[in-house]
Amino acid sequence: MKKLFTKFLFPLVLMFFTVNFVSANSNWAFEDTFESYSLGNLNGQGGWVVTNHSGNSNGIANVSTTYPDGDTKYVEMIHDGFITAVHDITPLNSGIFQLRMRHNKKGLFYFNALTSDASSQMLFSIKFTESKGIILEEADQQISLLSDYDADKWYLFTINFDQKIGEAGTFKIKIDDGIYKEYTYDNPESTVFDFAHMVFGSDSTGEMAMSGFSDIKPIPQNIELVTEEIIQEDTAITSIKSDLIDGQIVTAPIDGVLISETITETTTPSSFSSNSLPDMTANVIEALPSLSENINTNGTTTTTF
Repeated sequence: MKKLFTKFLFPLVLMFFTVNFVSANSNWAFEDTFESYSLGNLNGQGGWVVTNHSGNSNGIANVSTTYPDGDTKYVEMIHDGFITAVHDITPLNSGIFQLRMRHNKKGLFYFNALTSDASSQMLFSIKFTESKGIILEEADQQISLLSDYDADKWYLFTINFDQKIGEAGTFKIKIDDGIYKEYTYDNPESTVFDFAHMVFGSDSTGEMAMSGFSDIKPIPQNIELVTEEIIQEDTAITSIKSDLIDGQIVTAPIDGVLISETITETTTPSSFSSNSLPDMTANVIEALPSLSENINTNGTTTTTF
């Protein structure tokens, strides 16, 4: 029987990578896909108020099922005059939301965000025009969002507005998978920066305008934060007293504490990948023969392989 005293000298460094998801949810809470509505006249359903300002029989705003992206319902506006669909919301000075719109390029079709003051001034407006593409209107400004658009094609708008950005507030708008474009609240019609009324309107003279809107919903913003935690210990010097019996190493307790037992299988904790601690175990095992010393009774040492 041989007595082996094995010394391990190596720095222990553990690196942990954790992924946290911080939900920065939009303040916007209003959502309407019109799924629960009855087909036909939108007026009076879900808080919507439809007004046919021209008074003719051609002005309609109906819930339809001919939506091209599946079974989702949408509102179809058809007329040759002036018609609006209005919905009030709890006033908000910041929020992120989406909506879909389409237009056949006859007259104007627009989405207006109005403030909560007594005169309900315009915060901003997105307009489909006949010849100028899709424009953003804010106070006395008209800014081109798209120089042209396809008739009857659905466009997805993502809108992010915030009173706290800039001197008087800003709003960012992107179309489909494009990038945000940011606009400041310049020369406002109102000293109030909030969103309290939404208006979908269609205005056409002599030509039959056909427009649609749907999928009004809040957009939660999830921010992925990757945190790297590093735990480093000083060089560990550990002496393990073992007995070699019949070719098998049997580890004995040190100071009454059982350090280890014979290991026949190694498993990797689920929180680490196979490459988390590259080659550390292999390097230690490979170094064992050179670090194992047989201490002789005469005080000399010989390396045991």
